Amino acid sequence: MDHCFPKTARLLKSEDYQRVYDTGKRKAGRFLQIFYCSNQLGHCRFGISVSRRFGKAVRRNTVKRRIRESVRRHRQLLAGWDVVVHPRAIADRAKGVEIASELKELLRFVELRKEIGTGKAKHSDGSSSL
Repeated sequence: MDHCFPKTARLLKSEDYQRVYDTGKRKAGRFLQIFYCSNQLGHCRFGISVSRRFGKAVRRNTVKRRIRESVRRHRQLLAGWDVVVHPRAIADRAKGVEIASELKELLRFVELRKEIGTGKAKHSDGSSSL
């Protein structure tokens, strides 16, 4: 089992993040909130987004490191999804094990949605429906 986090497993473009926010669904846990939508790839891609409102750079980077490590360990649980992870306000008080456990539960929830056929994402044609 490969436990790296290569570029092919990351969301790199702002358009990809925006597509997940616009067309995807959301699931929240105690420490993390994920946004997810299906992709046409055979693998999962992850993005981590920590707002400046979360705190100073040291606090944001610590949380990002914990989330990245959790993603690295559990990214094989999914295939064919784009996922953006947001920490919740109390995530900096959580231990890495707690974050990893919660991320694993959230990813299993997403995979279960695909198995029962409710994970189909709405694909936009680029036009705004506002």
